[in-house]
Amino acid sequence: MPDLDALLKASPDWARLDRRIAGKNLPQTLGCFLPATHWESFLGRVAARVLAGEEAVAAFSEGEAAHPDLLRYGTPDQPPGIEQCRPLGGDLSLAPVTASFRLGVVFCADRLSLPAANSLLKVAEEPPEHGRLLLLAERDALIPTLRSRLTPFFFSAPEEIPAAPYPDSEEAWLAFLERHSAPESNRRSASADLREELQAWTRYCLEKGAYSQADTLNHLSEILSGIPLASSMATDLVALTLGEGLQLDSFFGPVREA
Repeated sequence: MPDLDALLKASPDWARLDRRIAGKNLPQTLGCFLPATHWESFLGRVAARVLAGEEAVAAFSEGEAAHPDLLRYGTPDQPPGIEQCRPLGGDLSLAPVTASFRLGVVFCADRLSLPAANSLLKVAEEPPEHGRLLLLAERDALIPTLRSRLTPFFFSAPEEIPAAPYPDSEEAWLAFLERHSAPESNRRSASADLREELQAWTRYCLEKGAYSQADTLNHLSEILSGIPLASSMATDLVALTLGEGLQLDSFFGPVREA
């Protein structure tokens, strides 16, 4: 498994999150999906910059990140239960101690019990004015009502996913659409499956020198990461763009700067 620096460098979403942090425009609720072995060092890097400034990154990176405005719920090994999640909204509503806002971090968000996940819905949709909520998960398998309330960022090394060509015929596109047509309730990781497929196609295009197609695939990935779409809508968008030549910039140009 790559170290954190290699993982972030290989992940387009790191540049997107980095721009949001640098511009002091952190989403109110964000979900970060990456291996649990990297959560502490990732949290240290992000929390240092948003709560204490660039100069604190090194100190935060040593061991478990700690700050009076950093609130932890659960651990990297265990998701918080409903009793831990219930006070989260009230905790975030308190005035920050030294930072401009308080940051609540929920570990193992993809393993939350249904009652615990439901208890986060209100604060995830509208955190207090001086609060931000960060959900850490390995899999994109949050309950749909919680997943739709966050801005997602995915961190995975492209080399972990083997290259594969995207469909090149009407029959192949129909098979792609059928493969992704199962009801959402039966495909909690539908968006993860689609994202991995796009990464495989992107790697194939890069290996073949098809840089224009790879750029289009990257643009699609950015759009699907930034806008919560139902699985059927997401797959239709992919098929229309790659199979029918839909011009993404005509509809989603600004998303690339999100």
